[in-house]
Amino acid sequence: MNPTLAAMLLAVPMILLGVASAYFQLRARTELNARKLVDSDELIYLRGRYRRRLLAAVILIAVGGMIAGSYLSGHEAAADNLKPRLDDAGNKLPMNDAEKKFLRTYWSYWVGVILLAFALCVIGIMDAWASRRYFLSVYRHMKEDHQAILRRDLAIYKQQKDDRGAKRGEL
Repeated sequence: MNPTLAAMLLAVPMILLGVASAYFQLRARTELNARKLVDSDELIYLRGRYRRRLLAAVILIAVGGMIAGSYLSGHEAAADNLKPRLDDAGNKLPMNDAEKKFLRTYWSYWVGVILLAFALCVIGIMDAWASRRYFLSVYRHMKEDHQAILRRDLAIYKQQKDDRGAKRGEL
């Protein structure tokens, strides 16, 4: 398979996914701002979630663009053409300054892509952790409310039982 085609098959879906994700995060943030009554905890969580996911979408677009850009600009072909030069005795000749500069730029470029991919993973982990914390706090509140309702219902039941016992004793 042609390497440029393979890179495009990877980069184009990444860019489209990033654009779609950014659109949905911006739309959801606009809808959140339009809502009147939102719990303060929920508001903080949702704003942070939209911010993290929008940043992830931007990074996804950047990584896809960088992958596509490397192949479309010809840097990959130039890197493939870098071959060690040999002298008459078969010894390697040192690289000239243009080749060294190109190699530094090329590797810096791909280290940047890898760092952005790492940042994307870190943002994903941070988003999952924030969602876990938020939903555990919601679960805790729901559990406390449920326990309070059960205690109240139990107290009412005991009071009714005591009232029925007292009425039977009067007869």
